[in-house]
Amino acid sequence: MKVAIIGCGTIANASHIPAYMKNTEVEIKYFCDIIPERARKLNCK
Repeated sequence: MKVAIIGCGTIANASHIPAYMKNTEVEIKYFCDIIPERARKLNCK
């Protein structure tokens, strides 16, 4: 499953992203945030 993270703040970093990364059937394809630098920072990981 391919997913997009919309909102790259505290909750995404503390909960949503780690949970998706543990699931071998999920690929995070996109990061989107109202503050572009937050999304860019995650795209580089």
